[in-house]
Amino acid sequence: MTYKEIRTQFIKMTGRFDLVDVDDYADNGANFFIQAGLRYLDRRMSHSKTVARYQKDIYAGEIVIPMQYCRVIREVWLSNADGKSRLTNKTNTWLRNEYGEDVFTLGDALTIGTLTIGERYYIQTFVTDDSFTGVGAASDASGVFFTATGTTPTWTEGSTLRLLTFAVDKGTPLYWAQGIQRLSPSQYSSFLPSSFDIQGIVFGAEYNKKSIMILPPPDGTFTLTVFGDFSDIALSDEVDICFWSDMFPDLLVKSAMMSLESFYRNTAGVNDLAADIDNILSGIEAEVIEQEMVDADVMLRPSLSEDEVEYVDEGSE
Repeated sequence: MTYKEIRTQFIKMTGRFDLVDVDDYADNGANFFIQAGLRYLDRRMSHSKTVARYQKDIYAGEIVIPMQYCRVIREVWLSNADGKSRLTNKTNTWLRNEYGEDVFTLGDALTIGTLTIGERYYIQTFVTDDSFTGVGAASDASGVFFTATGTTPTWTEGSTLRLLTFAVDKGTPLYWAQGIQRLSPSQYSSFLPSSFDIQGIVFGAEYNKKSIMILPPPDGTFTLTVFGDFSDIALSDEVDICFWSDMFPDLLVKSAMMSLESFYRNTAGVNDLAADIDNILSGIEAEVIEQEMVDADVMLRPSLSEDEVEYVDEGSE
């Protein structure tokens, strides 16, 4: 079911027509409870679609990679034309002790000129009508890091760039750690360092993201692959679907209803719905456990030689 279909069913089951526009069921507060129900189900149980793969190309000097909706980071891999390798997980403390406090520093402010391909830059202050997206930047905004893929941006209005100078030799990254994701709240709008701590802070609140930091800094282009647990997509457009709305729309509606009941402080209603939801989830969970048992059996089963494999003739009696 789509987002709008879930909302329509939620309203019909609860009778709360004040939470939508009665003419077309457009949201007037119902989405708040549906989103709460979706978050509850996501954290109540991992399912077959919880584990996901995040993949992107990273460039020379790119050491901090933020990922949206990631809950648990399990494995990190890098690949290029020379092959692929799994990075070793370390703590931030270990990386700090191994590579020092400052992985890179920021050079003098640049407001005009050309860029060097392969070097890493930081847009300290962006001015409208300049543009760096044609030379590697993901967006034209203050606070963006990018690796230059060209030499001549649109740069006539005085935007300020800083060149990153690395204190650590670049190479093939070997280690990863979960990044420190944010500054303290008092420093959100005021802090701009002249050097960056090894923690690789991603500026801003970034509440819906996790990040990883990889070291040593890459010396070229790699494909980064992260395996982990990810939340379901946040329903936004009327036609959006997610795992729960598509596979178990009844559960999502009931979970939204349970959220609504909690705001009524209706303990009996919450408990009844929670018991019903748990009863259905137990069947889904059994399937997940069964698959995990199959996977574990494959891992533990000894390999058979060609002579030991028993073949079955499907045409025989």
